[in-house]
Amino acid sequence: MEHESYLLLTHAYFDGELDASASRELERHLLGCPDCEAELDELKNARANFAALAKAPVPFGFKEKVMRRVWDLAPSPAPKERGHWLDWLGLPAWELAAALSVTLLVGFYFAFDYASARTQRSENALQISLGYDSAGDYAMEETNDEL
Repeated sequence: MEHESYLLLTHAYFDGELDASASRELERHLLGCPDCEAELDELKNARANFAALAKAPVPFGFKEKVMRRVWDLAPSPAPKERGHWLDWLGLPAWELAAALSVTLLVGFYFAFDYASARTQRSENALQISLGYDSAGDYAMEETNDEL
């Protein structure tokens, strides 16, 4: 195995990720290689330094000061433009106009059709009540009731 491979293995060895045979091979290499041994010592010192930092007290209000600084340095979002009140439909103006026109035409058609049918029914009812048949002829029987 080349020297660079052993340097990379020191990190895995330090984290306890190597199996027993790879660990023994690296330990034998460490006995004769001062560079790899120095790398392992640096890792041990870094862990000790980080452990000491974890025990350092944090001053009161530190988090609030940091967050205020972050918010001060962060770019503010651009103001949102107010769109037209019809923009929420998501339709171009011509499609909206076409849909409205079709809706109105269909509405007028049914409204006038209903009105004409109602008028026709009224006329039929009037003719029947006056005694006319469907052809418009007077259908009432004349009765000669003489006293």
